[in-house]
Amino acid sequence: MKKLCLFCKHFYFSPAERGYSELTPGVDVTIECNKNKWNKYDMEQDLSTTLLLAEMCKFYVIDEWAKERYGLEE
Repeated sequence: MKKLCLFCKHFYFSPAERGYSELTPGVDVTIECNKNKWNKYDMEQDLSTTLLLAEMCKFYVIDEWAKERYGLEE
């Protein structure tokens, strides 16, 4: 199976949250690599291409939930 950033323990995703008023505007979605390989602001290509970068990443480690849920192995 291909390595995907989505299954890496260093992948971080936080959904957007709407604000409650003009004083609490909410937050934007956050998608990034905790090893600073990429984030949504400095992507030079589209998201699907970026998530395939794990194929060449020296920091790639399969997250435990991916092992349990999908039966993936390193």
